[in-house]
Amino acid sequence: MNKSRLEAFSDGVFAIAITILVLNITIQDVSYADLPAALLGLVPKITSYVMSFILIGLYWIGHHFYFERIKQVDGNFVLMNIVLLMLISFMPFPTFLLGKYPLGPLPLTLYGCTLIATNAVSFVMLVYIYKNQHLANEHFKNEFYKLDRKSTRLNSSHSSVSRMPS
Repeated sequence: MNKSRLEAFSDGVFAIAITILVLNITIQDVSYADLPAALLGLVPKITSYVMSFILIGLYWIGHHFYFERIKQVDGNFVLMNIVLLMLISFMPFPTFLLGKYPLGPLPLTLYGCTLIATNAVSFVMLVYIYKNQHLANEHFKNEFYKLDRKSTRLNSSHSSVSRMPS
């Protein structure tokens, strides 16, 4: 698959998911006199919307970060990307529940588990690129492989210090 097609598809899924979030914010048919109270009642929904909008935006930035640093994709990367997009497109559901039941343990747990799963898949994608250097462009290699050498030196010097006799 062409990298640009996957990137375009992904951008579309992110855009749709972030747009669907706002559909949760509706107001009852109330008189103008009752409008302030009705708007106040929307605070949990608006809060969950803003939080999820920012988080999906951050996931999109991270996704863009990956795609700037790869030159090609393979079937495994495409599959991981589809799982990531599935989780992103699921985000409006726990966002809706969190807006409706803001202090409920089940909506909070579902929302948190969705975020954990999304972060895990994002991390696995990054590790996959790291381990499959043929997918990475020079930009990725310059940034991440240098970091790996530095952390290896740091870890080996730290373990040398920790083995010093007291």
